Amino acid sequence: MGEKYLTDKTLFQCNMNVGQLPFTCSGNKKASVSLAGNLLTISASGGPNAGTLCNSPMKAVGGAPQPCTCSLLGWRSASQVCTLEGKAVLTEKSFNQCQFGGKIKVFHCQSQVTTGAAVVAAMAMKTNIQEPKHPEKPDMSKHPEKPDMSKHPEKPDMSKKPDKPKMSKKPKDDNSILAEMLCSGECSREQREKCGYFTDHQTRQDSQVAVDNQSKILAENYAMATKDESHRDDIDDQYYALREKYGTRYWSYAAHHIISGNQVFKQLTELVRLADFLCYDINNAKNCIYLASKDEGYGAICKEQRNISAYDVMSLSKLQWHVGGHQYSFSKDELPLLRKNIEKNCRLTNAEIRSYAELLQEEVADFMAQLRQEQRCWCGEDAKAQKVLKQSFFRGMNRISQRIRQKLGAFQKHASDSYPYYVSKEAYRYAFTLPKTGKMIIVRRKADDTLVLRKYRVSWPLAGNKANEDGLDRLLLKPVGGGGETAEFVLEPLAMTKASLKNQCECIVFCENIGHFLFADVDLSLRLPFIPPFTRVVQAETLEEVALDEALLASERRQTMLRVWLRDEHFPHYVAPIAMIHQRIEEWSKGNG
Repeated sequence: MGEKYLTDKTLFQCNMNVGQLPFTCSGNKKASVSLAGNLLTISASGGPNAGTLCNSPMKAVGGAPQPCTCSLLGWRSASQVCTLEGKAVLTEKSFNQCQFGGKIKVFHCQSQVTTGAAVVAAMAMKTNIQEPKHPEKPDMSKHPEKPDMSKHPEKPDMSKKPDKPKMSKKPKDDNSILAEMLCSGECSREQREKCGYFTDHQTRQDSQVAVDNQSKILAENYAMATKDESHRDDIDDQYYALREKYGTRYWSYAAHHIISGNQVFKQLTELVRLADFLCYDINNAKNCIYLASKDEGYGAICKEQRNISAYDVMSLSKLQWHVGGHQYSFSKDELPLLRKNIEKNCRLTNAEIRSYAELLQEEVADFMAQLRQEQRCWCGEDAKAQKVLKQSFFRGMNRISQRIRQKLGAFQKHASDSYPYYVSKEAYRYAFTLPKTGKMIIVRRKADDTLVLRKYRVSWPLAGNKANEDGLDRLLLKPVGGGGETAEFVLEPLAMTKASLKNQCECIVFCENIGHFLFADVDLSLRLPFIPPFTRVVQAETLEEVALDEALLASERRQTMLRVWLRDEHFPHYVAPIAMIHQRIEEWSKGNG
């Protein structure tokens, strides 16, 4: 019985798809075989239907399946005897893989074509199918010798358990290797045996192909490449200026692999094999950008005691926050606001929100697909020709790195300019959403003419959530301070003494980057050492409101006022406390020496 070839009526299935829904692939329309359909070759394209979800661990976020965006990496186990226009024809044993680890194989052969039928039909249509050579039939006229049954073989010792057979992978044949490789495969066998890219498939299993992804080496290569200031660009200049100004007092710096070695590059085994042959280093300086990361001990202390928050770091450094995985997702409650702000700031419609890892996987998979389509030979005739081939591959990888590097570096000017490339969820949020909480200071005048400033965090629940015990969807006023106690500062009346000037300066430090000031009974803005940007005055109408800050905002009317105030009046961009303190002290110093 001959080989069974596949047509475009064949149903395929991916083991990573939710529901294992079958799909078809498109074939060569020049090779129609009666009613069976068009023959499929190794150039066949297709994939799961739109809307299909993928269960691959490489795509799943928090265990939840994500929409399938696969790219086929190349058909394997195609026919070794039959080709169409130089391309091997697919058989019932053929399979493919995607960049996320999914295996695509035959689900149901609705129409199978055997060797003879395919050749006859194709020849009738004058298509270029090469006919397989059939081996000669053995001479059945000679009877094989009968075994001598007079001798009884020794009975095996059943008391001993037989040794388990050692499972060893069958070495791949040349055609199977060539079907995987990102090259033309048109060279002679003798040339192949001299090609390190080809022989690598004979000496290493896919599971042995690794990537030496090391941030330390990446940092060393970057330092060497940018040692000469004339070799730096604006992104490099900003990094070195930050190190000089702030050092590592508030945050550290992470040498970020723009093309992630382990999370992305390593998953594309065939591309890694070719990169190894051409001596491409994932730790090269062009694949590096420095981003902000946590300071020492960041994860060991509670949030309130941390030296500086992620938002503060990004506000001061203008670098993306490199903490948390590159694969992330947002809650259903958060997505509408995020998408609305992206479309507004970036002037887009139907904005996509995808993780950095997913975008990068697509970029590198597209480059791999391009190499497979070009079908070039990567083994040069001499050292000069080989150097040209290496440079061609390097340019392709570096183009990806440089394009994404520019997007990450655009964070310096406007955080939204980095869209859609954000290495962490917090960097994404910083660019397009404000924190769900804000700080406010309530100011009251005491009988001795001192001002008491109390710091509060105002939080509001997401729509549909009832945050209070009474079931009302109200804003919450939480005191800011150690142990839950209200942070309080007493501002003395201004006097031209050292103690008074020190008190004024301490007030500025106390107010941090807070912009909203709520005054009880009378506007006392001019008493503060700076002009507060957003102010409101409310009258204390009851004894309770006179005694308690929370009572000032308890009524539904004032709740509405506070919501509108916080919504409509705020800083256009987040400003870190340190930056705001420096700015206010500088302005105050001009008028007070």
